[in-house]
Amino acid sequence: MAQSPEQSDSRQAEAVDEDFEGLAPEEDWEVPGGVNDSLSQNTKLGRAVHDACLELDALSVLEKENLTKASDLLRQLGYKGDLFQVEEGEEPN
Repeated sequence: MAQSPEQSDSRQAEAVDEDFEGLAPEEDWEVPGGVNDSLSQNTKLGRAVHDACLELDALSVLEKENLTKASDLLRQLGYKGDLFQVEEGEEPN
């Protein structure tokens, strides 16, 4: 039995929803405001943006520490390369 494109699309969407690993609806919230509100820490949106930036900075520091530990461990195991060196032709992340 042939399926209509709508039925096929809805089944694919359901499959994607089952595999989705994002925020739960109660964790996913939006702070009202515009672009200019995001630039000022005197607004709710500005404070949210500032807090998000601080969290990203903290995560970046933790990632750097973990990569340094991994690099040290690999050296102890005999690896001669450098985890922080980018090969020519590759774009840094």
